[in-house]
Amino acid sequence: MKLQKETKLEKKLAVLLIESTVEQRTFFAAAIRSSENFSVITCGNFKDAFEILINDHENINFILFNWSSSGISGNIFAQKIRSNYKYDHIELITFAQNMSDEDAYLLSELDIHYKIPKIINGNQLIKKLEEIRSDYHLINPILKKINELKHYIHMENLEKCEEILKDEKILHKIKTNHKYLYLKGEILILREKYNEAINYFHELLKENHKMNNIETLKTLSTMGKAYCLAGRHKEALMIFQKLEAKSPKNLNHKLMTGDAYLGLEESYEAETKYHEVLDKSPKHKGALTGMVKANAIAGKFDVAKSFFDQIEGEFESRSLASYFNNRGVILIKENKVTEAIAFYKNALPFFKKYRGQIHFNIGMAFARCNKMNEAAKYFNEALNSDGSEFIEDKTLIKIFKEYGVEKFIENFKILNPIAMENLNRDECENGFQTSGFDAKKD
Repeated sequence: MKLQKETKLEKKLAVLLIESTVEQRTFFAAAIRSSENFSVITCGNFKDAFEILINDHENINFILFNWSSSGISGNIFAQKIRSNYKYDHIELITFAQNMSDEDAYLLSELDIHYKIPKIINGNQLIKKLEEIRSDYHLINPILKKINELKHYIHMENLEKCEEILKDEKILHKIKTNHKYLYLKGEILILREKYNEAINYFHELLKENHKMNNIETLKTLSTMGKAYCLAGRHKEALMIFQKLEAKSPKNLNHKLMTGDAYLGLEESYEAETKYHEVLDKSPKHKGALTGMVKANAIAGKFDVAKSFFDQIEGEFESRSLASYFNNRGVILIKENKVTEAIAFYKNALPFFKKYRGQIHFNIGMAFARCNKMNEAAKYFNEALNSDGSEFIEDKTLIKIFKEYGVEKFIENFKILNPIAMENLNRDECENGFQTSGFDAKKD
């Protein structure tokens, strides 16, 4: 009796079954319902599946789908699921057989651990699901914590990651187990220690010979991201071109290749890569964001806005905010202050959460050319905008709040050029404290 109590589930696990054929959908659903350990929700296509997930993703444990589905391919669906941190808790199970090497490789990249042959009877299906259920519920507590760490890395929530890393067992695991070594680099990236992450990965690849192909790929992919964030786009491009050649169905490799091209100001090549992604997945957030950036750089803000408007759901991109910040900083360093101000103003429609920081940067640009009336106007806008909490530690903002508008303008009407240069270095270059495409070095 004791054994039965230990293995009996408190509630059934929910399976979202996606199958286009009515007969097979009915057959598989009936088989799943025959078990006391599972409940099932059915739909006939991926579009309906996403509608279900939007409303009920927290209650879904498994998604059972056909890798060779008609319409949207299974690999595109799986990549969309894996790109959304809200679905990190869901295990993907795919009907698949006679897979190509490219598909098998992508399956591993996406951490899809379970395959079921399409030709299977009801008893075999339940037996396989029971095996997966045991893996799912009897998971090692340390591995469960590591999965939680991956989730918070995906969310870019450094505070939660640091809490988990206080556990010495978890810290030891990601420092010594070759499956999880890349996670240390992910944490360094969240801490904005990009060059430290790059050096770590170089040493890792040079010294560790136990990593298999997938582990090496994850390491290279994360290192490429660190290169991009450090502004070292040539090295990033070489890495992502190799990854794309190795796994051409992985849309993230194409996306990051595009971002590396954009960092090198090769906009045509970048847009080509973004379009390759959009051809496969028309609502891909990363590719649409890339098109926003590429067109904004070219001054085609109407076109940029048209791509921005295609992004579905609530969207507030830290990387996009940071990217606009850095582009403006480059213009200011080139003494193109008027162009920088126009660039920042054109960026405002893309943001809500970071609008205060953009207003602040416009104010800094005006302050640089001693137009303190305009600077004061935008500092005031910044303090009354969403995201004002991100700028409260800035030197000029502290002075502005202490003095008030009139006294601020009077006292700072003519700034010492050296003092202004120091303020710009302190404030403008670090306008966004985000984990986006900040070109800061360690």
